[in-house]
Amino acid sequence: QPDRINFEISRKFGIDVEEVKRLVEPIVKVYSIADHTRCLLFMLGDGLVPSNAGGGYLARLIIRRSLRLAEELQLNLELYDLVEMHSKILGFKFDVPMETIEEILRLEKERFTSTISKGLRLVERTMEKKKRLGRDDLIEFYDSHGIPAEVVLRIAEEKNVKVDSPPDFYSELAKRHSKAVKERKEEIKLSKSYPKTEKLYYDNPKLFEFSARAIGFENGFLILDRTAFYPESGGQDSDTGFIISNGNRSKVSYVTELNGVVLHKIDGPVPLGEVKGVIDQERRLRHMRHHSATHVLLYTLQKLYGKHIWQAGARKEADKARLDVSHYKKVTDEEVREIERLANREIFANKDIRWFWMDRIEAERKFGFRLYQGGVPPGKEIRIVCVGDDVQACGGTHCSKTGEIGLVKILSVDSIQDGVVRFEFAVAEAAIEAITKMESLLKESSKILRVEPQMLPKTVERFFEEWKEQKKEIERLRERIAELNGENLLRTAEDFKGLKVVAEVIDADMAELQKLADYLSRKKALGCLMARGEGKVFVVAFASGNYDAREILREVGKYAKGSGGGRKELAQGAAERLLTRDELASVIFEYLSRKG
Repeated sequence: QPDRINFEISRKFGIDVEEVKRLVEPIVKVYSIADHTRCLLFMLGDGLVPSNAGGGYLARLIIRRSLRLAEELQLNLELYDLVEMHSKILGFKFDVPMETIEEILRLEKERFTSTISKGLRLVERTMEKKKRLGRDDLIEFYDSHGIPAEVVLRIAEEKNVKVDSPPDFYSELAKRHSKAVKERKEEIKLSKSYPKTEKLYYDNPKLFEFSARAIGFENGFLILDRTAFYPESGGQDSDTGFIISNGNRSKVSYVTELNGVVLHKIDGPVPLGEVKGVIDQERRLRHMRHHSATHVLLYTLQKLYGKHIWQAGARKEADKARLDVSHYKKVTDEEVREIERLANREIFANKDIRWFWMDRIEAERKFGFRLYQGGVPPGKEIRIVCVGDDVQACGGTHCSKTGEIGLVKILSVDSIQDGVVRFEFAVAEAAIEAITKMESLLKESSKILRVEPQMLPKTVERFFEEWKEQKKEIERLRERIAELNGENLLRTAEDFKGLKVVAEVIDADMAELQKLADYLSRKKALGCLMARGEGKVFVVAFASGNYDAREILREVGKYAKGSGGGRKELAQGAAERLLTRDELASVIFEYLSRKG
C-alpha cells in the first residue's frame, strides 16, 4: 500500500519515486510514533502491564516498535517524554501514576536493548545458513527472541539476503496473540431441562445442613431444587459432603453448575423426593477464609504498588490459595515481608465483609470497572462483595469479618510469565500447618548439622564455601592426574610421520577422559581414548595440526556403533561396542594413511 501511494504522488507531481520515499517516510514515522505513544498512555495508564501474552503482548509490541522508530528518527528523547507530552495535552487523569508509567518504559527499554544485543548474532548465524528468509522466520525472531523485523531487514540488506516481509507483519503478530485461549472443560449434557437451582450459600455461607427436593439424576449427577453446596467457580474449589435420603448417605465428591442448574456428583443413584444435604464444614470454612484472604491480598498489592495491579488468575483450595497479578518487575524478599505485614494488619482490623446484589450499570457507575478483577459475570444484576475496603463483583463464599480469616502466610512468590507474578499463600489452620512444616524442616536441618536453628545460615554458608574450595582442589588434582597419565601415554605412544599417536582403553569416566584428551591435544598428540560406562561406552578423540578430532570420532564410531560431536581439537560421544587397544589403533592409523 505505501509503495502504491508513493507511486501515485510521484506520477501526479512528476517527482522520482525514490525522492518521494525519502521525503515522505520520515513524516510517516513521526506520525506513527506520535500515535503509538498516545496509545501507550492509555494502555499503561489504564493498568496494562507489558508481557508476552494477551493485551500485555500488544503493549510490548507497541513499545518496541516505538523504540525502533525513535532510533531511526535519531530522536534525542525518551519514550516517556512523548507519553508525558500527550498526558499534558489531553489533561486526563489515569489510574496509574505517571511515575509508574515512566518506570515501566525504562525497564522495557533496558530489556529491549539487552534482547537486541543478544539477538544480532543469532540473526547473522541464521543468514549464513539461509539465503532467503520468509514470514515464519520473522515471526520466530520476534516471538522467540524479541528481534524486530526492521533489525532483521537491516542485517539482511548488509548481508545481501532476501527477505519476504509481509506489509501487515505487526498486525498479524497482534492478531495471533490477541486470541483468547479458552480452557476446555468436560462437557456435561442433560437429557431434559430443569429449573434454576436456588443457591442458599449466597445468603448464608455458614449453612452446613439443609433440606431440599431431588428433582433429577443424570450421568452420576444429582439435581436439587435448592442447595447449599458451592459449585466450583471463580477459582474456588467445590464443596464436598453427603446427601442423605431414606437414611442412606451418598458421598458428594464434586459440584458444578450448568446454565444455572447445580449438579452434585454422587457415588450412586438417589430416589427423587425429600433429601438432606450435609456440607463438609471444615473444607467450606477453609475455602471461605482463603477466598476472603485473596481479596485482602489483592487490595494490599494495589495499595502498595498502584492501580496497574490486576488479578490475572486465582485458585482457592483447602490447604492453600494462589493469586496471580499483573506486575512489571520482580518482587523482592523485603517487599514480600511488607505485603504480608500489611495484609495481616488489614485482617486483624476485623473489618466487616458484606455482600449484596446490585444493578450492573449502577454498580459500574458507582465502583468503576475495577469491580471485575475475577472476570465479568453475566446478568443484569451482579453480586458485590466488600471485604474491608476492597470491592469486587464476586460469587464466592466469604467470612463475615476479616478477623475470621486468621493469620495469612505467604508461602512463595514466583514470576510465572513475563508481566505476571504468582503469590501462593495459606491462612488460619492451613497457615499454621505450613509454618509447622517449615519449623520441622528447620529443626531437622539443625539436627543434621548439629547446630542451633539461629546458627543455620552461617553454618550452611561456611559449609558451602568449604565445598567450593574442596571442589576447586578436586578439580586441580584431577588435572594433575590427567597430566601424569598423559605423560605416561605419551612415553608409550606410537609414531606417524613425527606425530605421536595415542590409542588406549582405560578405566575412567567421561570427565576424566576429556581432561586427559585435552592435555594430549595440547601436547600436539593425536588419537582416541575409550572407557566403559554404565550401559554405554565413552569415546573421546583428540587431534592437532591439520587433523580433525571429529573425523577420528566418526571413523571409530563406524566400528564401535557410536556417534558424537565436538570441536576440531576435541570431540566426544558414546558407542555400543568397546574396541580393543589394537582395534582402536588400527582404525586411527587407517584414517591417517588415507589423510596422508
